[in-house]
Amino acid sequence: MPMNFRKLFWKRAVLSVAMAVVSSVAGIAEGSDAFFRVGPITGTCQITRPGADKPEKAIEDKMYPYGSHLHTTANSDVVLVFRGNAQVKVGPLSLVTVQQSSMDEKTSELLLGQGSLRASSLSDVATPLRLVTPSAIFSNITGRLDIQLVRLADTHQMTATVLQGESFIFGPQFSIERIRRGSIVEIISAFDESYTSILNKAGDYEIKIEKGADEPMSVASRFGTQVKIWRRRAAITDRLAVSTMVFMSNGDEYSFSYLQGDAVVGEVTKIKESETETGGESDGMFMGDAAPVRQNGYAQSTVIDETPVSFESETSMESATFSSEIWDF
Repeated sequence: MPMNFRKLFWKRAVLSVAMAVVSSVAGIAEGSDAFFRVGPITGTCQITRPGADKPEKAIEDKMYPYGSHLHTTANSDVVLVFRGNAQVKVGPLSLVTVQQSSMDEKTSELLLGQGSLRASSLSDVATPLRLVTPSAIFSNITGRLDIQLVRLADTHQMTATVLQGESFIFGPQFSIERIRRGSIVEIISAFDESYTSILNKAGDYEIKIEKGADEPMSVASRFGTQVKIWRRRAAITDRLAVSTMVFMSNGDEYSFSYLQGDAVVGEVTKIKESETETGGESDGMFMGDAAPVRQNGYAQSTVIDETPVSFESETSMESATFSSEIWDF
């Protein structure tokens, strides 16, 4: 069922906290599936257990329940160990929530609010681990994968580098089914979810782009290939309007628009460079009378000194239902 990403982000966090509290009350022993382990720590890492009023200093080799929030300070990092031979190194100045997937209890999820992660699989089999960011979700991870997430103006900028193995990436209206060793992708998304940019910074991989009710468009991306997606609510129908532009590394450019659930209006159009804009607002057919997908509803990811702060602004949950058609799981 289609669901807004940030609503899903926080809904999962709340559900995992509730499950962790119930598990603790029931007396589940440390080392069970309801817990993860903290490995080596460099510097200072603070952790807030579900239901706790304040954070505590994380301790090496200690088990912590799902639903816990972690915060690393400057020049600090921590390794988290999960079932299925999976480890994740959380870098400096990072905010992370660790939880159990609401769709598969054997899968662990890390919600990255800011900072960096390095996920490692100790086998060739995909680990039961999902990395969730405001820009995209990573699953079926083998080998090693680096993710860096920063805030720039009113956008989240995420860069993912596959050091070994491969991963599956998906987001609103796009997916990358197999991104492999040596590949780098940069994904920029607006706080209000009205815009996404996918840029190939290294490697060859296929990007699939939704075309409404039509079959997805497959883009054989190479270095420099870029996909831009604009989203708005149509002012009259309140349906999600999507306009997409594809900039190929060989200079070819394509564009198309559709209303969510409908086929593309007209044909996928090949356009000349002189007739396009490389950024800013799209000239898609539905954009002229449309309203933004969502306003002022983004996850906060600010660290002040060494005090961990909430991932979420006071307004974000109130407005999280505004773009409920964007994410389709």
